[in-house]
Amino acid sequence: MQRTETERIARLGPLGADPWAAFLRQNFIPDIEEERAWALARREEFLGQA
Repeated sequence: MQRTETERIARLGPLGADPWAAFLRQNFIPDIEEERAWALARREEFLGQA
């Protein structure tokens, strides 16, 4: 979901489509990518051992 949203911001933001244009102006992509990396690093902790 986070990857999809960053792609959407990058694609729709430059076209002026809100809310993605606002997210782009506020430079949300690095924050979302950082959150995604954090979550992926803790994936097993969140999901438990399968």
